[in-house]
Amino acid sequence: MMNHQILILFITKSKTGSGTDGKAWFVGYIEKSDNKIYFAIYLDDMQNREVVSGNKAKEIAISILSNEV
Repeated sequence: MMNHQILILFITKSKTGSGTDGKAWFVGYIEKSDNKIYFAIYLDDMQNREVVSGNKAKEIAISILSNEV
């Protein structure tokens, strides 16, 4: 398992985005050795739109990736 702060250093390119309708995303890739690991998190929750954001999608991605990388 990798520390979240260290994992962020491996993220080569990424982009967050969100709308006002409860939709948000975080996509990108990590370069590790000679491999690229692509990821995409898409959130769609109209009922909880006040907490849905690109940053929330990023938090989820980093949590998942820190357990996988």
